[in-house]
Order: sequence, then structure tokens, then C-alpha cells
Amino acid sequence: MGCFLSKEEVYHSDAYAALQNQVRQLQQQLNVAYQGTGYAPPVVHQQAAGGSGKLSEVLFFPDPAMPCHYAGNCRRNNCTYAHQPTNLTRLLQFLGSARSTIDVCVFTITCDEIAEALLAAQKRGVRVRIISDNDQSKTQGSDVERLRAAGIPVALDADQYHMHHKFAVLDSRMIANGSFNWTRQAVLFNQENVVLSDNPALVAQFCRQFEILWQKYYKRKSIAKTGAGFGYGFIVAWAFVMSFFNLLCGLILEGFKSTVETQLTTEAGWTSIMTGAYKATYIFGYIVCVMFMLFFLTLLLMQGAVTKEIGIYDQMQQQKRFLEMNALAAGTINPLQSGPI
Repeated sequence: MGCFLSKEEVYHSDAYAALQNQVRQLQQQLNVAYQGTGYAPPVVHQQAAGGSGKLSEVLFFPDPAMPCHYAGNCRRNNCTYAHQPTNLTRLLQFLGSARSTIDVCVFTITCDEIAEALLAAQKRGVRVRIISDNDQSKTQGSDVERLRAAGIPVALDADQYHMHHKFAVLDSRMIANGSFNWTRQAVLFNQENVVLSDNPALVAQFCRQFEILWQKYYKRKSIAKTGAGFGYGFIVAWAFVMSFFNLLCGLILEGFKSTVETQLTTEAGWTSIMTGAYKATYIFGYIVCVMFMLFFLTLLLMQGAVTKEIGIYDQMQQQKRFLEMNALAAGTINPLQSGPI
């Protein structure tokens, strides 16, 4: 089709062969760099010829060092941080590949590099949700409250036992799962593993489990309760009631207009000014009715934005997502073929 090559032509082209050769050379360089360190080098992921495109990768920790923030631009003498790719940099790269959602279900988060990756994802428009252990969220160095303060929804278990999962789901299409806690100790000292996969059957099951735990642990704000949700609901109801009340008053006063004009004006002490004030009263009632009705309609039009901000709107979206995850687990939807959920 025009100037574009087909997938088969790309895989059999000289450029693709040269790229594959570069990847092999990079892997050899990593193997040499890690010789004698006692650590396994990260595996550079390659897509097999034929274009299956399935992610199947394992990261083994510990790493020899935390990655240098200056990377290739580091000018410090005897810098003790890692300047070559590590398992952590691969995990950060994986998190950075999310386009729409990152659902994190991890026992503890104290690694600032990973926390910064989640914040960066949120800033570029990715919806991030976190489920973590309530006891671990209170420990020194935990990043959970910092992430919550940045606007990321956080659900904490309230059980006697621990929420001990360590997995993340990206875009409902890829997962990271293993023994690895998101801590510096796990990065540098523990024998840990993280499996990266886009296997549809596995992804569907992890998606479904995340939604089950989210429904169980997330403390939503509701119009029926106290707080911002209750305040918003009260204002909406108050605007509608006041609009209806002023409309009713205006109709009643206007209904007695003929009585005022034919009977009260003949009574002593009732002047034409009083009659004019009477008419102005029900006209004013109509004006106030319209003002409150406009206020009520404005609140309704803004409902999506406001309730999304205070957490009410998410209830419907999360319920929809939960039903779709059940369909994924049942095999009626392929997450690699369906659109973003």
C-alpha cells in the first residue's frame, strides 16, 4: 500500500536484520559488563521474526546499584550509581510505556524512583490507581501518602492480614508480577523477580482481581454521606427546591391578582401603589425562580467534572470496568484486540 512496507517485508528487510544485530551486540556488551559482579544482566527484549509481538520477560534482582539520574551525562568522578541499563531501569521503562491506565497492587512502595515514574505517568494523562497494605503505608519512607496527596486514588486494605500482592496492570494489556516489592532493599539486596507479560489470559485475570480488590477497599466519597459529595448534592437539591418554591409563590400570588384588583382596591387604605407592589412581588418570584433554575442547570452541566474531582463519577466507571474484566476473564473479550477500557 503506497510507500509503506508490510509487516512481513519489514521483518525480512536489511534494516530489520541490522537492528536485530545491534540488539544482540548490546546484549553481549551487557553480559561483559556484568561479568564478575555476581548479578545477572537485564535481558534486552527482542520481538521474534514473524511478529508475534508478545511480551515475555523476566527481571531478576538485585541490581548492582541504583541508576544514576544523570545517565550518560554524569560528570562525577567515581560515581557509585549505575550508568548501564539495569533491571530497575527496565521496570521504569515498562511503567513509562503506559498510555491510558496503570493499576498498581503492591504490598509496599518506598522506592522513590518508582514513585516518580507513577507521578510522571499521572502528569502525562495516564490514570493511576494504587492498592496497598494499610500497615505498610504508615511505615517510614512509604511513598503511598505522597502519591495520594498528588491526586492519585489509593485504596488500603483494612483487614487483619496483609494485602501482599506485587503486581501492576498497564492499559489492561500488560502486567508486571512477581516477588518484587517496590522498595530500594528489593532493588539492591533481595533475591527478587518480576515477570513482564502481555498474555491475554493472564492479563484478564489480573485485571479482574484488581477490580475485585478495588471494589472492596476503595473508600469512595458519596452524596449520601458527609464531606464534599454531600455538600455538592445539598446545593443541587437546594437550588431545585428554591426554584420550585419561588415558582409556586408566583403562581399563587398571580392567581389572586383579580381578587386584589376587584375587591381590595375598593377597601379603605389599599392604594394603587400597594397593587403595583403586589404585582411586582409575584413577578420578582418568577425572576428568582428562573435564576435558581439556571443555577440548578449549571450544576447539572458541571456534574461530570465536579463529581469526577470528588470521586463520585468514578463509581459508574469502575462498575463498568469491573463488568468488562469479568468478560475478559470469561474469554469473551480479547484485551489485545479491544480498545482502551
